[in-house]
Amino acid sequence: MVVDSYGDVLVAGTANQTGLAERQEEAVFVKFSPTSDRLWVGTASLQRTDDNGSSRFFDDTRALAADNQGNLYSIAITQRTTDDSTSFSSHLVSFDRNGEQRWTRKLSDQEDMRALALNDDQVVVAGLSTQRFSLTGDKLSHVDHPEHSAWHIAFSINGNYALTGGWKISLFSAAGELLWQADADEEGTALGESLFTMDGDLITTQSVEPRGAGLVTLWNQSGQKIWQKTLTAPASSYGLMGPVLVEVDYRGDLYIITSNADGRRIAKMDGLGGFYWNKTSRSGIVQDMALINGEVFVVGDGRNEKYDTNGQLVAESKTGRAV
Repeated sequence: MVVDSYGDVLVAGTANQTGLAERQEEAVFVKFSPTSDRLWVGTASLQRTDDNGSSRFFDDTRALAADNQGNLYSIAITQRTTDDSTSFSSHLVSFDRNGEQRWTRKLSDQEDMRALALNDDQVVVAGLSTQRFSLTGDKLSHVDHPEHSAWHIAFSINGNYALTGGWKISLFSAAGELLWQADADEEGTALGESLFTMDGDLITTQSVEPRGAGLVTLWNQSGQKIWQKTLTAPASSYGLMGPVLVEVDYRGDLYIITSNADGRRIAKMDGLGGFYWNKTSRSGIVQDMALINGEVFVVGDGRNEKYDTNGQLVAESKTGRAV
């Protein structure tokens, strides 16, 4: 999910094609107005090869971003299956504000591309390589890093970018030179979201046991740990756990969310790792969050919530289904 500069909400998913002899799935993009009216539905037309018509294709989406003009960018993965083999390919696809597909670019012959971000009027995607494109689809650069498969990409104000994925963190210069690489805490699961602070330091997140607990680490610009904090699980649970989510406001304060099937924890921290407040609720898994003017919006598990700057729950809604 992403909210564009016009306030419209863009979501991506997969739709089954009906009426075919063999099941196929397409990557689908939907745009809603701020008042929840559906504006358009778009289906990605990807670069496919089917020599004799015997292939079955299953598309999926991995990441989503929108530029200031309302154009949409997404990574789409195609699985091509025949009676004898299965192969994958990764693609970058763009739609305009009205739902017309602008262009598509093949990224690799693997399902490795997962991270996507916009930076300085460029589209940047990463997996086993980092590739940059102009907003019109021209390829600008390609840097391979087969030793590190990226799941998330974050940019600093000077153009350096950090890749996180698995248990490894890599910082590259704007020109693609590896500046440093570090290993994440092995007690946690694979690294999740990351972001740069106003001072140019790097925040990384991991999920840890028990389910629903989170680990937040601050790294300096040389790749050394400054501090590390553990957020305990919001509730005892044998169910699934949600991702550790993080946002930063204009003061440099951090907002962290951890969750599991039986509870949510939302906390506000200063840049030194101290807590302003730390609240829990009995709602379920959080799938996404947004920070708008110091207020925190969370969605997931059929229950959406809004918290004010002091961590007080001020609004909630039940959708009746997991979001």
